[in-house]
Amino acid sequence: MDERMIRLRQQMALVHVSMNRAFGYDLRKKSDLSPAGVYIVYLCHFYRLRMKDLAEMNNVSKSSITESVDTLEKNGFVRRVRGEKDRRDIYIELTDKARGWVRMIEGNVYVYMDTCLSRLTPKEQAQFMSLFNKFVGDEDTIPYDKLFEQTLKNDFKR
Repeated sequence: MDERMIRLRQQMALVHVSMNRAFGYDLRKKSDLSPAGVYIVYLCHFYRLRMKDLAEMNNVSKSSITESVDTLEKNGFVRRVRGEKDRRDIYIELTDKARGWVRMIEGNVYVYMDTCLSRLTPKEQAQFMSLFNKFVGDEDTIPYDKLFEQTLKNDFKR
């Protein structure tokens, strides 16, 4: 493996570790949220989704989603709500605990990113963002700008 790949892998590992810290992961403790749980909480923070939608979006069985949602519900992060128009529809709704968790995590992530970006000049920041988007090559449709606005409005202090 060439040196640049080794260096890139090291840097990506550092970002991964830092993001895990921002997300509050502590390997010494069992977390209330699995990676699947984090994913579901984030999706449900932005979109009103049915159990069926989650299964289809992730190309998994409804029973797999049910298991994850059962755990989230048991830990107080979500509740199931029957559809108003079609009572067969079951929507996943976040609790105040989950919304608070998202705000806390996004505050941590915001501070981490702000600290990292502050090491760069404005020109370097623009160049970094352009190159990073090209490097990742993936369009994320989650409206993070709305999340940051909510985080900042909720007395978030850097």
